[in-house]
Amino acid sequence: MFSKLSIFALVTASAFTTAAPTDTSVAPAVFARQSFWKLYLYTSGCDDEETEYFSGTDQQEFQCTGSVTGWHNAKMENIAANGLKVMLYSDGGCLNKIGEVSRDGTCYSAPSDTVISAYGIVKA
Repeated sequence: MFSKLSIFALVTASAFTTAAPTDTSVAPAVFARQSFWKLYLYTSGCDDEETEYFSGTDQQEFQCTGSVTGWHNAKMENIAANGLKVMLYSDGGCLNKIGEVSRDGTCYSAPSDTVISAYGIVKA
């Protein structure tokens, strides 16, 4: 009537279906939603298209990062909402702090005699 192979397949398939979770209500608790943040960097003002931007997720921190490009303005989006702030430096080694941005949507301008060369995204 049934071959040994079909009985084995039936037993194996039923074992896998009974092992699968049937309650999907735990999915939202298991998989937390990620929140993305962005730091926009501008050579002039904060209304034009950004020169560069840097992004991350949730509580991701970066102690010191930057580029060979120098910027004069910075604006952050969703960074404060994630409990972070941006430290701005005039040197690539993040030793000479020139300011910090701690409010989302605020345009920060570096002093006229310097540029933003590096930044850190840290806990507020």
